[in-house]
Amino acid sequence: MKRNYIINKIFELEKRIARLEKLINLNYEKPVDIFSALNQRGLHIKSYNPKSRLFFPEDFNEEAKLRFYELMKRYSFRLFCRDILKKNINFFFEENRKFYSTDSARLYLQEMKKLKLIKIQGGNIELWSNDIKSFGSTLEWFICEIFKREFSTEAIYGVRLKDKLISGDLDVLAWHSGDKLIYVEVKSSPPKYLNSKLINSFLKRVEFLQPELAIFLEDTELRLSDKILPLFENSLKLLSKEKHQPNFHKLLPIKAENYFIEPNIFIINSRPSIITNLQRCIHYYYFGKI
Repeated sequence: MKRNYIINKIFELEKRIARLEKLINLNYEKPVDIFSALNQRGLHIKSYNPKSRLFFPEDFNEEAKLRFYELMKRYSFRLFCRDILKKNINFFFEENRKFYSTDSARLYLQEMKKLKLIKIQGGNIELWSNDIKSFGSTLEWFICEIFKREFSTEAIYGVRLKDKLISGDLDVLAWHSGDKLIYVEVKSSPPKYLNSKLINSFLKRVEFLQPELAIFLEDTELRLSDKILPLFENSLKLLSKEKHQPNFHKLLPIKAENYFIEPNIFIINSRPSIITNLQRCIHYYYFGKI
């Protein structure tokens, strides 16, 4: 009798836990505060968190997702993922690559095979889905996960608005400390592919969205001063003329390849890491120094 009672209680507790997990997952997926922040700005979300273009399937289990997240922290792995889209298997065993070795390439191929994200057919590498044409959405997902996992901050990625006043997606939105909207523009392609039009679009989105913090993230360990900073400087000069303010949005260096445009825009790269540089942005916003 007592044994049956205990078994029934266990079943009952399992059902309660399952219900609680559903509620937790629902709250984790539905970013109530970000919706409210945009509604207060007169903006409305049409869609967010697209799953179809990610490097992993929608039913990826949490353990596998965590492993992939940890791999994504490595700049060399992110470059490897970009290369998968355009290289055959022989490329990964060639010598003299700049950012990751043959041993690293072999390790990453093994990891991706273990996670069932790639198949090797002859000399070609095939991702789990033929719909994946770029690395951009996966990088946006990763930045979103950083805010959730490292900063305990509500975040979404690949945001499309119903309003047509902002063109394209908002890459990542986060709601920090209960009252700060953070907008991150994420660039996965090399700096040489950036142009004035992309920078101007970012600045216009910031002006329209009015976030407390805006971050332009270029996923590179190269210097920003060679290509990206001159583009920003030119765009800021044009804005200064439009606003009739000589020092409008002055660009200031804050640490290494991290830059600040008053009052709330940051430009960062991936050295020493994306997490470190995002932390620096938030710290500088609150304290005015690093």
